[in-house]
Amino acid sequence: MKAISGDLGAREVIRLLNMAPHPEGGHFVETFRAPALPGYRPASTLIHFLLQADEVSAWHKVDADEMWLWQAGGPLVLTIA
Repeated sequence: MKAISGDLGAREVIRLLNMAPHPEGGHFVETFRAPALPGYRPASTLIHFLLQADEVSAWHKVDADEMWLWQAGGPLVLTIA
């Protein structure tokens, strides 16, 4: 993969990281998945998630902890219930 440096646009980041459309909106690529016991889901996964300026992530309920780390780009409004 080509080295990533400097200011890249969202489309270039999506291409370089081989990100796929996320079912809830935006784009993602999974970078880690913990081993899972048969019949159980993994204890953790890690994804890079990207929303372009005109995209939204659909409101959804999660049954696990989520950690959000901002890496670049504009501000994000995150609403929790």
